[in-house]
Amino acid sequence: RTQTRAQITTAICDAVRTLLRRYRGHVLILFGRQDPRRPVFQHLDRDELPSAHVQVKVLPHSGHDTWIEDRQFFPTIRHFLARP
Repeated sequence: RTQTRAQITTAICDAVRTLLRRYRGHVLILFGRQDPRRPVFQHLDRDELPSAHVQVKVLPHSGHDTWIEDRQFFPTIRHFLARP
């Protein structure tokens, strides 16, 4: 049986969600306050990563292209990666 693109995408997303629920490591969710995709990320820490150590950081001066629009992008990444 041939599957539609939407069915394949749904199956992949379901598989990823299953794996994310098992993840117990550290996660940084970083986005700009004006990012139109932001609502998708707001619930990721609670719903999709219940066992992980999640840090959410909102950069106030950027939209979707945070690495270009906000000077705090790279320092925030460096700080997260330097944690013990």
